Amino acid sequence: MARAKSYPETYAEWQRDTESYWADAARAIDWVKPFDRVFDSSVPPFGRWFTRGMLNINANCLDRHIAANAGERVALIWDSAMEGRISRYTYRELRDRAVEPAGALAARDVQKGDRQRAAGPAALIAGHDEDYLEAEAAATPHAPFRWPPPLHNVGNHRQAQGHRPR
Repeated sequence: MARAKSYPETYAEWQRDTESYWADAARAIDWVKPFDRVFDSSVPPFGRWFTRGMLNINANCLDRHIAANAGERVALIWDSAMEGRISRYTYRELRDRAVEPAGALAARDVQKGDRQRAAGPAALIAGHDEDYLEAEAAATPHAPFRWPPPLHNVGNHRQAQGHRPR
């Protein structure tokens, strides 16, 4: 097994050849469609990284660990000083939480390329329970919310164009 590089070594490598550094880092994740260029500085105002590449965030953050038999390892530790508790989530638990909203969208005939709009505090994304959500709602009177949100509030441009769900 290769020795992990120290921060000064890694920083020096990045300074020597930034694009090669990021190309090597990008090879450590799975690409649905490989990028054809690491950085395109001709795209204003800040350039574009990994042009024409396509990633699947769930595959890289969750599925690959489950496939490597690490599904029961802790992937996220939620340490909330406000709640006075620490919650731990495995890769498998996070994957299972991620498929719930995906299933709800699929049930509404939402397809690849459809634009969707969803909103909620970070705690919802992290999948915290109803007690926390009620406390968060009470602390945020200017932005009340309900979880789960009524799905008719999810913005679906296909429905707005007259498309009827199956």
